[in-house]
Amino acid sequence: MKFAQRNRAACAALLCAALLAGAWPAAADGGGGAFRVPRQAYDLVVLRPLGLVQLVVSAGFFAAAYPVAQLAGGGDFVWDACIRQPFDRTLRRPLGAL
Repeated sequence: MKFAQRNRAACAALLCAALLAGAWPAAADGGGGAFRVPRQAYDLVVLRPLGLVQLVVSAGFFAAAYPVAQLAGGGDFVWDACIRQPFDRTLRRPLGAL
């Protein structure tokens, strides 16, 4: 019984977080709402973790596409699109520079 109550409380907390996360992009760029989140916090909490996930997924695509692209002469394009751009966007971009 206690597990079901904790499970419901966790689901409610996740639902609230998901609903509030939808308001973050508007608040991050100075939208005129009561709920304001600085750009750096939005970047750190939402965009950077998503960028890391994108980097891992695109590295998987790179592993599959690079040998074929290298045969066709497009290895540099695949490297740029799958590894360099996500890496720069996630790890080299200044915090809060959306």
